[in-house]
Amino acid sequence: MQLDNFLLILLILFIIPIFILFSEPNVFFIIISFFLLLESIRSINRIVFGPVNDSDNDEIDEISEELESISNIDLKKLFNYIKFSMNLVFIILLIYSSYYLKNIILKDICLLIIIYRILIIRSLYKGFNYSFNNNLLSKLKGLSVLLCSSMTIVLITIVSFNKFIKLYF
Repeated sequence: MQLDNFLLILLILFIIPIFILFSEPNVFFIIISFFLLLESIRSINRIVFGPVNDSDNDEIDEISEELESISNIDLKKLFNYIKFSMNLVFIILLIYSSYYLKNIILKDICLLIIIYRILIIRSLYKGFNYSFNNNLLSKLKGLSVLLCSSMTIVLITIVSFNKFIKLYF
């Protein structure tokens, strides 16, 4: 009985809105591009100002351990699956956005961002961790995240202008 209620809640909260979201292309573009912009701004903020250290991490860890013990769900895997699916949706958005681009350079930038998102998915799938902690390597990774996030913001802005205001770049 609990499983039936859980599936009904899952259906109402997640699956029906996802079907509605994917049925209308303008709504899909607006909502997913908003999430992509927020994620890009958050990545830039994390690179420029450093990671946020909350004092509530101990409380969050305790709550997550209680949730894991009650529900028998590995929250780390669940969050990885959510990141995986969001990156797939971002890739779909970028492919959809590439049809509104007229300039070959902008299409190449879109392709680079798609490749970056595929690398993120690969790192989530493989559990890709560097075995050595090189300062130059961390700076290059931060620079690549900064460049891809800023290019994503510029690309989504240009595609929004092309799609809704009919400026052709």
